[in-house]
Amino acid sequence: MQELLQQILKNNGLGSVENIQFVGGGSINNAFKVSTNRGNYFIKLNENTPGDFFAKEADGLQALSQVVRVPQVIAVGKAYLILEYLNIQALNKSSQKKAGEQLAILHSIQSNFFGWEHHNYMGSVQQLNDRVESGAKFLQEYRLKPLFEKCKNQGLISQNDLKLAERLIGKLEGILPSESPTLIHGDLWSGNIGCHNEEVYFYDPAVQYGYREMDLAMTQLFGGFDQEFYDAYLYNQPLDANWQERVPLFQLYPLLIHLLLFGSGYYRKVMRVISAYV
Repeated sequence: MQELLQQILKNNGLGSVENIQFVGGGSINNAFKVSTNRGNYFIKLNENTPGDFFAKEADGLQALSQVVRVPQVIAVGKAYLILEYLNIQALNKSSQKKAGEQLAILHSIQSNFFGWEHHNYMGSVQQLNDRVESGAKFLQEYRLKPLFEKCKNQGLISQNDLKLAERLIGKLEGILPSESPTLIHGDLWSGNIGCHNEEVYFYDPAVQYGYREMDLAMTQLFGGFDQEFYDAYLYNQPLDANWQERVPLFQLYPLLIHLLLFGSGYYRKVMRVISAYV
């Protein structure tokens, strides 16, 4: 591993390796803090991902960087991504409010279409980003249907489960909020946002133009966000009175991703969401 990291750094003119420290927390890639005679770097490695995997992540960081803080991209290759090293800490009580305010700023960037300029990834699953004006069609055709079909093909759900899912998909038009798509992080759990020197940073995005509630629902899927976060967000970006009722619906897409990546442990959660709406 040291030889590979040394070669990557050398190819990018980033000096000679002095120390390597494995960084935990990721489930898809290997990650390291690497110290060289030219500085410290955060390097993500994965030789088994599609050739554009890290390039798409770098593109997402670049998009977010126009409005919020992200780690600076130093270099990107087929099997690696090099970022500036930041001593990222989990959000604390004082930074929760700031994080909510920053997410509200991110969501102020609107579009006239759902999707993105190209496909990218959530985790290691390809995320389809065909641009459409209809939010219902976007969720139906480019989020939920493809993943339900993949889950069925991999034996993770049954044919009867798929029929129930199709009933839910057919109801989306009458459930979804009426609002313009905005720039969203796309994978905003507590492990993809943190603080460095009292400033909030976003990272590991799955960017797209989508419903704001997609990010808000993701923050509630695994916890880690306090009421101060939501109060600050809603003060700057109010949502309609029924938004909490749609949280499970907007959690369905990331739950399907997790079902695909990590297996049947997420099956009951997926089916619980479907049952709540059909």
